[in-house]
Amino acid sequence: YLMQTVSNNTMLGYRAGYNTTLGSGNTFLGQSAGFGASASSGTDNVAVGSRAMESVTSGSNNAAVGKLALYSNTGGARNSGVGYYASFKNTTGSDNLSFGAEALYENQTGSSNVGIGYRTLFKTTTGDNVAIGYTAMFENLTGTHNTAIGNNSFANITTGTNNVAIGASAGVGTKSGSNNVYIGYLSAYRGNTTTVESNQMYIGNGDALTKTWVRGDSLYNVGIGTITPTHKLHVANLSGGNPIMLGGLQAGS
Repeated sequence: YLMQTVSNNTMLGYRAGYNTTLGSGNTFLGQSAGFGASASSGTDNVAVGSRAMESVTSGSNNAAVGKLALYSNTGGARNSGVGYYASFKNTTGSDNLSFGAEALYENQTGSSNVGIGYRTLFKTTTGDNVAIGYTAMFENLTGTHNTAIGNNSFANITTGTNNVAIGASAGVGTKSGSNNVYIGYLSAYRGNTTTVESNQMYIGNGDALTKTWVRGDSLYNVGIGTITPTHKLHVANLSGGNPIMLGGLQAGS
């Protein structure tokens, strides 16, 4: 191992920080960690792990922990990649957080993403997404301003904006669309098929047709006990009794 402390840089490991000649305040620990291009000028970076942040040139204020984490980052700033291959292809994207093996793996230039969990936002190329949970938003390519919380939530969505999925596998049946809200385990599930839809809401725990408690549509109608509401509040009488009770008063269908 080679140990250097020059211009407030600390390097430990074979070829760690090898080309850092202009940058300062860097800490590189591990084989080829922060190796960099010729005359690398990045500052205040931390790379821990074999080949972590190996390609850095001008990027600053980044943290990479794990083998090959932030490997391709050249000029991106304020990124944190923690885990094996986390943010592996990031080049100039900034302000991303990837926590988990292969999280944000494909992203190169997208910024302001948060991926927590194995392969979250794996294929994402754009920014402003939040995915928390095993393979959450795995297939997302160009969607932005989406939020997925729960294992496999929005796992199949590829494009679309302003969507929210909360619950394990919530929204897994949606391929594309915008302004959708899915809450609950497997909410809006459609078996092995996917759909394209926008401005829809599902609260339930499974099949879109049979296990949806509350449904909202693009006309801002809300249905309880029905997936095809026709009024601003549509309560279906499925049991044959009185569907609504307010303060001890019952209303018929």
